[in-house]
Amino acid sequence: MTKKLTNSLKDEMIIKNNKNNRDWAGIMTRSELIDKLAERFPNKTPQEIEAIVVTIFSEIAKTLQKNGRVELRGFGSFFVRKRDKRIGCDPRSGKSIQLEERFVPLFRAGRVLLDKLN
Repeated sequence: MTKKLTNSLKDEMIIKNNKNNRDWAGIMTRSELIDKLAERFPNKTPQEIEAIVVTIFSEIAKTLQKNGRVELRGFGSFFVRKRDKRIGCDPRSGKSIQLEERFVPLFRAGRVLLDKLN
């Protein structure tokens, strides 16, 4: 008799099976994330789940716009780093160009996520 695997267990097995295979390009789009959440929470409509996902992403973006930090324990943290003005190289022409100061969003994986990947 075989047991039916739950979705989270299947996902965990996929991560474990592909841990050492870095050629595997597991790309998940926003709509795929919404679909997976809809499967996991059948009492919510896809529209409600989409609103939740959009809200989460927009709140992360708003916090980063304020030069804030978003920490999701066990997953990782999003933060902003300032890149100073510098001289760069135009890849098309090879000429030096002045790059203005800018802010870039970064993500640092948490220990739990790192442990799952390694």
